[in-house]
Amino acid sequence: MLAKRLFFFVFLISLFVLSLNAQDLKIEEVVAKHTDSIGKSDKRKELKNMLLLGTSEFSSKLPERKSAGKVAIVSDAANLMVLSSFAADSYPFEKIGIIDSKLNIPFINPGVRSPLGDFLWEHPSILKSGLFSGSMSLQWLLLDSNFKNGKIKLAGNKKIDGRKAHIVDYYPQGTSESLKIRLYFDSETFQHVRSEYREEYTGKEATFGQLGQVNGYVMQLIETYKDYKTYDDITLPSNYTVKYMGSSSKGTWEYDWTFKLNEVKFNQPLKEGFFNF
Repeated sequence: MLAKRLFFFVFLISLFVLSLNAQDLKIEEVVAKHTDSIGKSDKRKELKNMLLLGTSEFSSKLPERKSAGKVAIVSDAANLMVLSSFAADSYPFEKIGIIDSKLNIPFINPGVRSPLGDFLWEHPSILKSGLFSGSMSLQWLLLDSNFKNGKIKLAGNKKIDGRKAHIVDYYPQGTSESLKIRLYFDSETFQHVRSEYREEYTGKEATFGQLGQVNGYVMQLIETYKDYKTYDDITLPSNYTVKYMGSSSKGTWEYDWTFKLNEVKFNQPLKEGFFNF
């Protein structure tokens, strides 16, 4: 009986210590453990560029559509290009880039961007802060010690696909966007598992001289990263999905993109002017 009580007491103490350790975790530790999960410091410093190749799938609801193609995600310290093809006349390709610090999202048809391209164009901080595509890009926010001149802070924990994850809130500087940005990191591996971007406007009563009411809306973009694999001592997700959904007075929408990598190359001899749509 005494042995059982002693064991139970030790068990409670261990739980208490673990709880304190979790509470004492600093944002700097989360960042350091996350970047180490990508690769050791000296190995990361060797990276001049990354070329990720794979397949792409797109689907939407209302109207229901599906198409597939190929994807390339190419980046260096100053540039990011995401190029994806789709077998659809109305949606032949997706081109998303931050090139020499400038947003570059070409129209998919004359005067028209895709839903994804339009959302990113209207919320430039996602690309300019190095958030889009996460650690699959050398533009990744947490590889920058200044966090692209923004601020980050821990915001508790949440279960993601049944696993505990640390929540990190990001606040870009110099932007008037009403976008709430949250990043999620697995509490054991510290790998980046999700990014969420949410904008919500509840609507308001019209002012004098106006008729009716300004309608509200909700928009949310979610990036999910899974199936991490190691390539030459660098660990990256091989499954990357993007979900864009929302609702307004005009209806609801939901779009999904899935990118699966099958080839990763580092430090390729890219020609001058390579980063150009």
